[in-house]
Amino acid sequence: ICGQVHDEVRTYKTALKKAVRLYGSRSPALAALYTDTAEAQLRSGDKDGAESSLNKSVAILEVSGSSSQMKDALLKLANIVRELGRAREADDLQSRAAAIKEASTSN
Repeated sequence: ICGQVHDEVRTYKTALKKAVRLYGSRSPALAALYTDTAEAQLRSGDKDGAESSLNKSVAILEVSGSSSQMKDALLKLANIVRELGRAREADDLQSRAAAIKEASTSN
């Protein structure tokens, strides 16, 4: 199973490289791919890699993305950051996600 998870991460990284070449590094199309890559990295035990991928997803979504995707990415990032021992940063990320949820339900 361990080999399958590493193959999954490698597949996502290959897909990301191709997508960046096709769409550019800030394309909204990449946000979901970065989030999926982060989930694969988590399954492989690479929390630092998952954090990096989710930060890239959030950066793209801040410019041009759906509020639902942004909220989900922020919550996933908050969970990772908390596991890495950065509770205050995790709380800030969760607050941002809650504000997005609140704004989307009030519209």
